[in-house]
Amino acid sequence: MKRSLVVAALLAGFFFFGCSKDNSIVDPVSQNVNSKISWLKLPAAQGVTTEAQLTANFDVNGVTGGYNTFSSQFPGSSVAVSATYSFPENCFPGQMIITAVFDEATAAADYYPSPFTFDNPITANITYSGLDLSNVDVSLISFVYLPPNSAVAEPIEYEQLIVDQATGVIQVVNAKIHHFSRYGFIDEPLDSGE
Repeated sequence: MKRSLVVAALLAGFFFFGCSKDNSIVDPVSQNVNSKISWLKLPAAQGVTTEAQLTANFDVNGVTGGYNTFSSQFPGSSVAVSATYSFPENCFPGQMIITAVFDEATAAADYYPSPFTFDNPITANITYSGLDLSNVDVSLISFVYLPPNSAVAEPIEYEQLIVDQATGVIQVVNAKIHHFSRYGFIDEPLDSGE
């Protein structure tokens, strides 16, 4: 009887700690979401009491490449996100599930598996609509990534950044994604790291 209680206690402990949200066992690389970066804020959702992040999963063959799309509206919010990803041939060997987790509070997303580097970069087109950009200096908006275990955003190459303050739309066109990390829009000057 005593042995059964010890085993039950151990199993409960493994379940509790293994399923906790902030567990490094289930989060392969800390994305440092609590960094000092001024990610562009999304309007607060109305009437939603649980997390309202959006998740997209894509089954991608890295040898043949492919094209994936995602479009959804955040629950209880006017904000919608749409994204298209182009995976070139031979961007990685084999096949894998790729996940994008769009944050409910900021115009940013974490990509998994992480860390992961592509043999050939993929391109991404990401659009947020329904934003309130009335108090944002649009000249400071940029699309960046946050390297793992860093508090400093770094710029990435993209073809075009579209910001329509009147309609509340931001879009990055043909962003080059060389590896997975946290990507998103900021509304501050890039830190030079000095």
